[in-house]
Amino acid sequence: MLDSAVYAEPQCLASCTVSRIGSVGASALPGRVLSTTAYFSSPPGGYKWNAHAGMRYWFANAAWVNPTTNPSITAPAVHRCDDALPGYPKGCVYDSVRPAYARHLQLAINHFKMRSVLTRTQNETLIDNNYKTACPPGYPKPTTPGTWSCDEYPFKSTYNGAYSQPYGRNIFLFSWNSAYEFNCNASWLPSRAATDSGGYSVCIIPLAENSLGGADLGAFYYKSRVLDGDDFQVRVI
Repeated sequence: MLDSAVYAEPQCLASCTVSRIGSVGASALPGRVLSTTAYFSSPPGGYKWNAHAGMRYWFANAAWVNPTTNPSITAPAVHRCDDALPGYPKGCVYDSVRPAYARHLQLAINHFKMRSVLTRTQNETLIDNNYKTACPPGYPKPTTPGTWSCDEYPFKSTYNGAYSQPYGRNIFLFSWNSAYEFNCNASWLPSRAATDSGGYSVCIIPLAENSLGGADLGAFYYKSRVLDGDDFQVRVI
C-alpha cells in the first residue's frame, strides 16, 4: 500500500546482547526487497549454553486507524555456544542444522534405502571408475566454480560405489505444507521414484563440506585400520 513503511530492529531473545545495530526504516513498496545485518555477542555461560536472537519488525501508515501493526519476530534456530575446546576461542553453532553433506548421506541411507554397510576398496582403478560414473567428466558445473563440489554415495573408495550400481539418482524433495525443498542438482541423473531403493546418489554440495567429509573418511580408514575388503557401517545421527 502506498505510503506504508516497514521498520525492523535486532532483538536478543536469550543469553546475548546486541553489539551492532542494523535497523530498517523504509518504504514498503510492492516487490521491494529490504535487508539488514545485526551483530550479537554472547557472554560465556559455562561449558555450553544456548543463545537466541532475531529481528523484530512492524509496518506503519499514518492513514490507518491503528497507525502501526503489532510487531512480529523472525528468528533462526537457537545457537548452541561453548567454551569447551582448550586452546581455542569460544564459538557458536546452529546444532539443529544438518550440513548438506550429512543431509545427502541421511537421505540416501534412510529415505532411499541405500546400503549403509560398505566394503572398502584400495583398488585405484575401481575408485577412479566409481567417481567417473557418479560425476562424469564434463558434468554440468555450478555457476560459481570453486565453491561447490560433486559428492557421491556410496563412497568411491568402496566396492559398492557407482560403478557397481544399476542406476544413479538425483535427490529432489519438496513439501507443499512447509515449502521445504532439498535439491541435489545432479541434473544428469533422473529423479527416480522413492520406491526405487538402492542404486547410487549424487549431490552438489559446498566444496568445504565435501573436502572435510573426505578428510574425515580418510582419517577413519587410517585410525580404524580399515583395509581392502573390510566392512564398515555409515550412520547419520
